[in-house]
Amino acid sequence: VVLFAAAIMGPVAHAVVITVLGVGLHQLYVYFRKHEYWYLCVFNTSQKILAVGLSALAIQAVAAGPVLPLGPAQNLAPLALATAVYFLVNTGLISILLAFMGSRHPWEVWVKTHRWTWHLYLSHLILGILVADLYLEAPLVLPPVVVLSVALRHAYASTAALRKHTREAFEMLADTVDQRDPHTAQHSQQVADYCRMLGRRLELADEEIEIIVQAARVHNVGKIAVSERILQKPGVLSREELDEIRRHALVGAQLVGKLPHYERGREYILCHHEWYDGSGTLRLRGEEIPLGARIIAVADAFHAMTSDRPYRAALGWRSAMQELERQKGRQFDPVVVEALLEALHERLPVEESRLDTLMPSMPREVPTPRSMVRH
Repeated sequence: VVLFAAAIMGPVAHAVVITVLGVGLHQLYVYFRKHEYWYLCVFNTSQKILAVGLSALAIQAVAAGPVLPLGPAQNLAPLALATAVYFLVNTGLISILLAFMGSRHPWEVWVKTHRWTWHLYLSHLILGILVADLYLEAPLVLPPVVVLSVALRHAYASTAALRKHTREAFEMLADTVDQRDPHTAQHSQQVADYCRMLGRRLELADEEIEIIVQAARVHNVGKIAVSERILQKPGVLSREELDEIRRHALVGAQLVGKLPHYERGREYILCHHEWYDGSGTLRLRGEEIPLGARIIAVADAFHAMTSDRPYRAALGWRSAMQELERQKGRQFDPVVVEALLEALHERLPVEESRLDTLMPSMPREVPTPRSMVRH
């Protein structure tokens, strides 16, 4: 808010000096007190200098004289141009950096990052216009506005931190559930990685992929309600024990259902053990099962089959892939299975070489129906 107000009031040199002092000193604090990487501090400072400087230059280029923020109507065009320049330079540079760090396309990162927040961003710039006008016309009113801006920023930061910590707490709970059984440690993390790979193979939108991945990270959290005796039982489960273990999808969906950022992921967790042919617990069939749930089901089954379990040893990739092929159209979505098989075929020579080095005696047998039920 303050930097954009400085940009539209000019002159350019004054706006840049204010930016260097304000952002530069803050980045020094971040570097020494919060131990941020020096190059990110330099980037943050440079990014803001460019955004402010180019915005101020844009106003000078099109305005015949001084621009009063809430003055004559002819000032609207310079202000609109300055707002667009500031927004595009600031968000564009951030997107380029994130794209470089994550090997993604800048436009893809920009859409994902600012699709739902652009209106909040622009509201801050509009507030900057009001601050500039107050500074020129009624400077005594400015301090309360500054306090309001600080309060708004604190509220946004608190909300973001709360969402982040809540998600991390549920992921930690899911990991703790996995670690109750030494055979399933890090299972949810691995399933989430497979889901991300499948989402990209299926060319889903980044936003949808993230929803599926977040759901996959906690898809087994409902097993907290399943007794350890059943989870680690080496033999055949009774009908009552099977009913209890099958409830974990419902329990997991209920646990995360009250959290806003799991609103869509909840149905993926609830349905991730439904069978494509309609013989699952909820009797959903084919595309009645949410796509995210179908993706988690395939990723979950493959990782389960290639991991040790109390009731069987781990399977080789080829055996697990053959089982997925057999279950296409019955237990699993054929399109999702094909996407995983294509990805696995590309990685199979390297993976088998690694596995043969680490575990040369790893069994290669095909799983029994019981192993599939228990996954």
